[in-house]
Amino acid sequence: WLGLALARAHRGGLVQAGPALGEIAGRLRSGWTDHSGGGIWWRTGVDFKNVPANGPAAILLARLSDMDIPGAGERSDRQRARSTVDWIEDNLLDAESGLVWDGLHVNDDGNIRDVEKTVYSYCQGVFVGACVELAQRDGKGSGWAVRAVRTIDAVAQRVTVPDGPAGDLVIRGQGGGDGGLFGGILARYLALAATALPGIDP
Repeated sequence: WLGLALARAHRGGLVQAGPALGEIAGRLRSGWTDHSGGGIWWRTGVDFKNVPANGPAAILLARLSDMDIPGAGERSDRQRARSTVDWIEDNLLDAESGLVWDGLHVNDDGNIRDVEKTVYSYCQGVFVGACVELAQRDGKGSGWAVRAVRTIDAVAQRVTVPDGPAGDLVIRGQGGGDGGLFGGILARYLALAATALPGIDP
């Protein structure tokens, strides 16, 4: 999350964040392990890999892959972003609903012990965001836009409620505290999809 904020500020000329972004990118690259087939951990010292860690990491690595910042962006970062989104889809996609679950607990031997099937709004947001970033860069036939649209459709069906006389859909209330922030993260990446996807040939 810090890397995403710094990258936006850097692109906008507000700060020179190259060294910090290089440090963050290095941590994300080294944080990937083969436990459960890939992904990064929620934080050090835990057995949990989840979408709220891996989704933003994929977004940042995709963005850094074409930013001219020494040490921050590498050609391999886009491939790692692709692999991260694939890992989420392979392990945490609920095929029935089209939404992504929260995360999974992993044994020391790398096998998955348990899947946390809670559906959080921000998990959907960062997954959509990562797919959109890759669709913008990989272009026609890459399939990322299709994945984004599938998840957006699932959000419309399961994470929203009708509002007003026209029945416009709004994100279901998330309560105070972190819940409100989760809804805001989903809104951010739905807005990104709304502006970016119409110009992408799936």
